[in-house]
Amino acid sequence: GLLVALFCNIVKRTIKLRRRFFQLGSPTRATKRCRLVEVICIVIFTMSICFWPAVLFGCQALDLEGRHLLDSEGKNAPDLSGIICDEHEYSVLAFLLLQPKELAIKTLFSKTMASGATLDIPSLLITYVIVFATTILTFGSAIPVGLFIPNILAGACFGRVVGQLLLEAGQRVHPGVYALMGAAGALGGFSRMTISLAVIFLEITNNMYLLLPLMLVIMTSKT
Repeated sequence: GLLVALFCNIVKRTIKLRRRFFQLGSPTRATKRCRLVEVICIVIFTMSICFWPAVLFGCQALDLEGRHLLDSEGKNAPDLSGIICDEHEYSVLAFLLLQPKELAIKTLFSKTMASGATLDIPSLLITYVIVFATTILTFGSAIPVGLFIPNILAGACFGRVVGQLLLEAGQRVHPGVYALMGAAGALGGFSRMTISLAVIFLEITNNMYLLLPLMLVIMTSKT
């Protein structure tokens, strides 16, 4: 909730700064050209910040020996291999930043990954920071952009970090549930919705047992 409040505050200040700098009330030919230059700079920056961190962090090897020994729960697990890596390697940063965001969010909600891949905490935190920063930078510019998907992705990354920390501490938890709670908290914090948001996430999960924690998370983040 505090991070989303910070996000909304920065977005508000950024929009005011853009309105003053580009004279959006009565734009001139020069300010229109400046807005076009801004769009080009944002596109180049976003492409760079989404691609090069994944390249710099490199790829990790998959567990090929256990590839064909998946249990029934892991048969439909997301496959993180490929993208910028070889067939038998994977990069969490590349998958979360370069794949379609709907697929990335679905992966964050999953319990296990295929072929022994794991969503490591440093990659999740880096993805959170990148999505947080690029959303602030892009929203309010001349690029059509929304806030729902970026906030769901950022919140899911942060929630997944908590789930992974509990797993590493020896707790038997479903990290995807924590990702779901993080996404609900992020949306609740900036949209100020409560009951309707809880119903939406309840329909996504189709699990009545998650109603109480969803309501607690949404109300806390809104507060």
